[in-house]
Amino acid sequence: MSENMNVVFNRQPKNSDPQEIAIKTKLEKEILKTPLAIRIIKNTKELQAKFFKKAFSEDENSTHINQLYQKLLKDLATETNVEISSGLENLQEIITTKNVIIITNHLGIIKLTKINNIEPFPLRHASILPISQRLNMSLHESAIELPGKLSSIQRSCGVIVVNAGGRNRTQQLIDDTRKIIDKEQSAIVMYPEGGTSGKRNNAGPYDLDVFHTGAFVVAKNLNINILPICQYFSPDTGFKLHILKPLQPQDINTQDLRSLANNLRLKMQTKLYFQNSLGEFK
Repeated sequence: MSENMNVVFNRQPKNSDPQEIAIKTKLEKEILKTPLAIRIIKNTKELQAKFFKKAFSEDENSTHINQLYQKLLKDLATETNVEISSGLENLQEIITTKNVIIITNHLGIIKLTKINNIEPFPLRHASILPISQRLNMSLHESAIELPGKLSSIQRSCGVIVVNAGGRNRTQQLIDDTRKIIDKEQSAIVMYPEGGTSGKRNNAGPYDLDVFHTGAFVVAKNLNINILPICQYFSPDTGFKLHILKPLQPQDINTQDLRSLANNLRLKMQTKLYFQNSLGEFK
């Protein structure tokens, strides 16, 4: 096994990791509260398992894999009852833009749908599909490379794959994002926590970890708006989304990225705490 592939495998969550065990237990307690939620998790796992079985059987047919993936995203969004609950007025501010980077919390619901110990990436961002559809943009996510053939499946699906290790990863992200937006109008989902909410900070599923600044650097370099979105899963209804006010590239001060990231994290955290206390978005 190459050194790079060792890094890729080492980045995968380990079932024996105490932090992994803790956050999965909290997710089960937080999400699997109702028969509806249990059914949603069961059905989304089955939908993704069928997709990956077909994708693995394809012989480098990236076009067909992408077609299957696009259908899967729609099916997952339907199955999880995604609803934009608030913030549509913020979406109107960027309705005429060509591309957008969507910053969202890294809700670990995919941990409840593991397939052969691999977390299936489509469910992580399928909930964002209604927003990309309203913007008339194709939906992509930026994510760490998965091991083996899963990496090629990611690329066939249009995922912006980030190397698990090495140098110049931010520049790679800028270059690969540019390639995507040069081909089509795109909404690109990025997770500034760099890992599951509540895992590494030993907290809960809606307790945001410290934000990294890579997404802000990409947005500034490519002159793209940032659209923050809070994802919340209501066990009684399904996914709820709240759209926060967009951040324009001219408002990104590269000399003070840490403050910018901290401020946005605070806004998203406040919204998630408030909505979680209500049990759903209002």
